[in-house]
Amino acid sequence: MINKFSEIISFANKVNNKNVVGKINNFIITKNAQNVFDESNDSTDSNEIEQDQSDEINVAASLFSQLKANLEYSQVCHWAAKGLSGYADHLLFERIYDENQKELDKIPEKLIPVLGESFINPIEISVLVSEKIKSVSEFKDNMDSTELVQNLFNCEEVTLNEIETFRAFFEKNSKLSLGLDDLITEIHNTHQSHVYLLKQRLK
Repeated sequence: MINKFSEIISFANKVNNKNVVGKINNFIITKNAQNVFDESNDSTDSNEIEQDQSDEINVAASLFSQLKANLEYSQVCHWAAKGLSGYADHLLFERIYDENQKELDKIPEKLIPVLGESFINPIEISVLVSEKIKSVSEFKDNMDSTELVQNLFNCEEVTLNEIETFRAFFEKNSKLSLGLDDLITEIHNTHQSHVYLLKQRLK
């Protein structure tokens, strides 16, 4: 199209029609400006999509690492339970650990087709898991079973908050499919049950 305008401008110059030349030049400038504007909008839209994708990955990684933190800590509690209530606590921790293990496999299976594998990067996830455990609990030699119960209770409460954050974020961004919503509801119900059982044990 620009070449056609150049031919017209060349002809207009030959016949000394400055009015035609001016109008065509103005049109080309306007057209170029519009193209730049369109490219800028395309770039902005692309950046926004990439940012949304990055946020989704971060939220998914946060939930996944919290579930892994629960799994690891509940397993340690299962091994370390001792004292007068040690056997009962050992069985309680085993129940929680088994349920945590079963659900952990479901999140990647549901989200990898949507988000890819970035949110399960094992190196990054291991760092997040360590941080999450440290933020709500501790572990030392010869801990009383009641201390273990309290620490796992703290982990489970944080997990409920993580689940609610995940659901709210994906719902807000129209990414909460029926299948994902069902899975998140199932996981939330499981951890509500854990909180109840641990709370009863602490009474």
